[in-house]
Amino acid sequence: MFGARGRLGTICGAELERRAPGSTRFEHQRDGSFLRSVGGRRESLRLRPAELAALARSEPLVFVDCSVDHRSTDALRHHEAEKAELCEQLDRASLLACAIGFGSGIAQLPAQRIRADHPHMLAYRDVKLRQMELYARLRCPSFLPSIFTLVGPLTYARQAAAWASILAERARASADTLVHDPLTRRFWVDESTVARNLAAFLAAEHPASVSGPAVDGCFCLDDVARVPLAAGLPELRYRSGSSDSWCIGDYVCDLQAPLAGSLAASLDAALAAPSPAPTHAHHL
Repeated sequence: MFGARGRLGTICGAELERRAPGSTRFEHQRDGSFLRSVGGRRESLRLRPAELAALARSEPLVFVDCSVDHRSTDALRHHEAEKAELCEQLDRASLLACAIGFGSGIAQLPAQRIRADHPHMLAYRDVKLRQMELYARLRCPSFLPSIFTLVGPLTYARQAAAWASILAERARASADTLVHDPLTRRFWVDESTVARNLAAFLAAEHPASVSGPAVDGCFCLDDVARVPLAAGLPELRYRSGSSDSWCIGDYVCDLQAPLAGSLAASLDAALAAPSPAPTHAHHL
C-alpha cells in the first residue's frame, strides 16, 4: 500500500481487511522501504521492493496506490515513477492479483483548462494520464476510478477539502467567512460510493477492470453553505473572494452517467463524524 494513512488508503484498508481479515499489509515508507502490518498491528520489519517481490511468489499481492507527493514537482514525478516501476515489475512477473489506484478528475480535462501559472498542476495531470495508461496495459484486473472531489466523514474530520472547511464554518455559525470561487461547479463522489464500488470489484470472481470518472453529483461551494440539512444548520453567510483556482471554468467533464447522489445526505453523514478542530483561517 502506498498512502495507507490517507483518506482513500483508509477506505481501501477497511475493504481489504473486510475481504481478508488478518491479512498482511506492506505500507510504503518515505525511505522507500515497506513496513509490515498484520491484523492492524504494525511491525518493525522493513522490506525493500526486491524482497517484497520474493514474498509475493507464495501468494499474489494486491497493489494499492492511494498516495501523491505534492511537496514539489520533482518529488511528484519521482514518487509516481517509483510506484509505476514496482507495479509494472510485479505485473510482468505475474505476482499481482489486482491493482487498485485512484485517478484524478484533472486527467479528464484538456491541458488548456489548467492555468499557465500553475505548472505543478500541469505536471500532476501528466502523471495521472500516465497512471491511466499503466493500468490500461496491466495484465491483472485493475480498479482506477477518477475522483474529482471526495465527500464524506473522513474528508470532513480531516478538513481535507474546501467544502469541509465551509461546512465546519456553517456548523460553528461563523459570521465572517471568505469563500473563493463559491459558484464554480465541481463533480463529487461520496466516500461510501467509492467503498461500495471497491467492494464489488474485490468480490467479483473474475473482476472487470474499472476506470473513468466516479461521480455522484455536481455542486458548488455555495450549495454547501445553503443546502437544507437534517441537522437544521442555518445558512452560512459569507463574503466572496477572488478566484485562486488552477482550473479555468468548472471542475467537470463530459459525462453520460446520471447524477443520482444527494449532497444533503452526504453532508449530513459528514456532520455525524467527530467534530474537526476549529480553524483560524477564513480564506477557503
